[in-house]
Amino acid sequence: MALDFQNDNGFAVSHRDQLTIAPPRIEPDAGPDGRDDEYQFGVRLSGERYGVSLLVTAGAGIAPTDGVERYRLDDVATVRQILKIRERSGSAESAFAYLCSFARGLLLVIAGSDDRRTVTCYVVSAPTATLVAAGFPADEVPSVGHERIELAELQVSNPNVGGAA
Repeated sequence: MALDFQNDNGFAVSHRDQLTIAPPRIEPDAGPDGRDDEYQFGVRLSGERYGVSLLVTAGAGIAPTDGVERYRLDDVATVRQILKIRERSGSAESAFAYLCSFARGLLLVIAGSDDRRTVTCYVVSAPTATLVAAGFPADEVPSVGHERIELAELQVSNPNVGGAA
């Protein structure tokens, strides 16, 4: 079964799986190009702590014109850490499906703490090369041959988009 995250006071919690993702600590300009912000999440699985990092695209502090905030899961070690959490959880979900469910949990935490009124959609993607380097079998990664794969999308209703106050 897929992870079933719910927002619980700013945390993404999957009670059935005893998995909690805490709001991130944000390291400005920590990306490899010196322009991206790094989001560092604390994760707990049955009380055991893990760390997961996510990069936000350059210029994310500026309200996106299309209402979409894009995040990148580019780090091989971070993907491996998520796979380690999956293994420890005993999940029967495929590795890729688990990664997508986990990515949605990350977005749920971000959306729950984002007070900008111009964002209506959050998206996280990963390069195919990162997934393969992290150990995903090529036949388990959809869209092999594409440079980047969308892992999760979270739509939020925001009545203030479009100029309403």
